[in-house]
Amino acid sequence: MHPIDWGGKHVPIKLDDLDWIDEVYRGREFPIVQIAVSKAEGRFVGFHDEDGIFQIVLLDPLHNAQPSKYNDYKVRLSKPLGCEVTALRYEVSQVMAKSRARGCGCDADLTAALRWRRDQRGAALVMPVVDGTEIDDADQLIAEGRVASYRDIFAVGLIAVLERRLDS
Repeated sequence: MHPIDWGGKHVPIKLDDLDWIDEVYRGREFPIVQIAVSKAEGRFVGFHDEDGIFQIVLLDPLHNAQPSKYNDYKVRLSKPLGCEVTALRYEVSQVMAKSRARGCGCDADLTAALRWRRDQRGAALVMPVVDGTEIDDADQLIAEGRVASYRDIFAVGLIAVLERRLDS
């Protein structure tokens, strides 16, 4: 993990280009960094917010955000990746436009539903990986039908830890 050098050789974007990020997060207090996933899979670009949560703002599969000597400082063409959330938001915006044209008032409710706030509760699954085999093991359990999802695996593990703590 290292900060993006916005003045670096052949860096194709500027910090101000990330205009979808609130200005407060584009300052010195929250430096934009890249985290390597692997040479084959690329990088995540983002920042740690005030709660220490890493907020991903870019997926960089070809290491274009911070070109390096390794790839002769070249920015390589990459295709946009699909995103279910973006696709859903687009489809909802299309429905909202039709609703607005009909004058039924539903578009205001949909607009409000799409405004995510930091204090809204949501579900997230964080899986620590110790030696790299746990994800494969979990995928196998799901494929065999022994559990329905990662969430089930997490729930069983959480219950086991809580029971162990109660026994102590």
